[in-house]
Amino acid sequence: MVDSDGDPASTTLSIAIVDDVPTAVADTDSVTEGGTASGNVITGVGSDGNAAGADTKGADG
Repeated sequence: MVDSDGDPASTTLSIAIVDDVPTAVADTDSVTEGGTASGNVITGVGSDGNAAGADTKGADG
């Protein structure tokens, strides 16, 4: 490692790995007879749920 003048420099790098698990939330949607249900079960967009009830991915995506 060198500083902006090109002189040797030392430093410390700390890495904290958080390997959390995914969180699933129950999803709901409603449809009338003969209709089509649509929406995104991961984000909650377009369903009867809301973004606050969205599923979350774990650390591994």
